[in-house]
Amino acid sequence: MKIFRFLLALLLASPAAAQIRVIPPLPAPSFVSPPVAALSAPLLPAAALPARTVLGLRDDADRLYAALAAIHSRDKVGEASPALAGLKRALIADFDGVIARLPPAALAADETPAARVKALRRERAQAERNSTPARLASVTGELAAMQLRAGRDMLAADSPIGPRAFKRNAALWSLVGAHNSAAASAAEAARLEAFAQGEAAFGDGRPFIVWNRWSNMHAQLEQAARHARNGRPAEARRLLRSAAAILRRSGHDAADLNAAAAFAALARQPDSATILAAKNLVAHPDVKTRTAIAYGEFNSARRAQVHALESARADYLETLDHETSLRLAEALLSSPRPSTADKARARVFLTSAAEWAGRGRIEAKRLAARNLLSAVAALDRGDRKLAARHAGWAVDTLVERRAELSRIALSMRRRQLGGLSS
Repeated sequence: MKIFRFLLALLLASPAAAQIRVIPPLPAPSFVSPPVAALSAPLLPAAALPARTVLGLRDDADRLYAALAAIHSRDKVGEASPALAGLKRALIADFDGVIARLPPAALAADETPAARVKALRRERAQAERNSTPARLASVTGELAAMQLRAGRDMLAADSPIGPRAFKRNAALWSLVGAHNSAAASAAEAARLEAFAQGEAAFGDGRPFIVWNRWSNMHAQLEQAARHARNGRPAEARRLLRSAAAILRRSGHDAADLNAAAAFAALARQPDSATILAAKNLVAHPDVKTRTAIAYGEFNSARRAQVHALESARADYLETLDHETSLRLAEALLSSPRPSTADKARARVFLTSAAEWAGRGRIEAKRLAARNLLSAVAALDRGDRKLAARHAGWAVDTLVERRAELSRIALSMRRRQLGGLSS
C-alpha cells in the first residue's frame, strides 16, 4: 500500500504522466477589463507599476487639484493677489516635488508632455482593443504620470495658453485626467497582482476537497413533516435529530440552540402540524456545516476533488471580476469632475455586482451586497462620496473572500499530498 501511495504521489507531481484529468488554465476574465490569457503566464512585467505606486499618483493628483481649485475660486471672486501669493508658491512647490518623484519621462525630441498624453491615449485604446491587460495597466500608469507633467506645464509662464484663469482651468482638467488614469491603472494592476497570488493556490491544477455543505432547516422540517404525515415516523425522527445536530454545531445564536432542543423533543413523537409550526423557531434557515465526505473508491474521490477545485477557481475569478469593476466604479465616483457618462457607468458596475452578491449565501457576499445597495441609493441621491465609500467597503469584503478561497485551496492541497506520502 505504501508503494502504491508513493507511485501515486509521483504521478501527481508529474501531470504529463498522470492518468487523471488535469484542470486547464484559468479562463480569461471578461466582466470589465480585457482578459488574461492564463493564470500561470507572467502577469507583472517590469514596466507595470504596482497598484500601490499608482494609487500614490492618484492621491497626488487629488491633493494638487484641491489646492489649485481653491486658488482658482478665490481668484475668480476678485480676492487680492497678495493674499494668494503664498498659496500659489506652496502649490508650485508641491507640484514640482511630485514631478521630481516621477520616473524619467520618455519624451522624443521636441515632444511636449501634452503631445505625449495624446499618444499614450492612443496606446491605451489599442491595448484595450487587443485585450492586453498588462500593457493596459502599464500604459495607463504612464499616462497618469504624463498628465501630471502636462498639468504643471500648463501653469508655467511660457505655457501656450494665454490668460491665467484659462491656464488654471486647463491644469485642473489635466489633474482630473491624472486621477482617472491612475485609478484605472491601479484597478488593472490589482487584478494582475491577484492573478499572480492565485497562481499558488490554483495555477498548477492540484485538486482539493471542499468539506463545507449547506443545509436548509425549513426544507428539512418540511420533509420530516411529510414523513410523519404519511406514516413514516422513523424517517421523521431521523431528519429531526439531524436538524438538531446541525443547529448545535453550526447555529448562529442562542435561538438556534433552543430550536435544536425543540427538534430533539419533537423527534420523540413526530407530528406533522407541530413540525411545520416549528419552522418559525429558525430565523436563518440556511446553515453551513463542515462534513467529511465518504467515498467508495479513490477514483470517485479524485473526480470530486477536481470538480471542487474547478468550482473554487471559478468563484475566485468571478469574485475578482466584480472586485475590479467596483474599483473602477469607486475611481469614477471619487473623480473631482465625473461626467454623466462616468456616473452612469459606475452605477452599472454597482448594480451588477449587487445582483451577483445578492445571490450568494456566503456572509462575505451578503455584506458586499448590503454595501452595494447602499452605494446605489447614495448615488441616486447625488451623494457620490458616500457611494464611493460603500463601493470601497465592498471591495475590501471581496478581497477577504478571495483570500479565504486561497487559504482553503492551499490547506486542502497540503492535506491531500500529505495523505498520499504517508
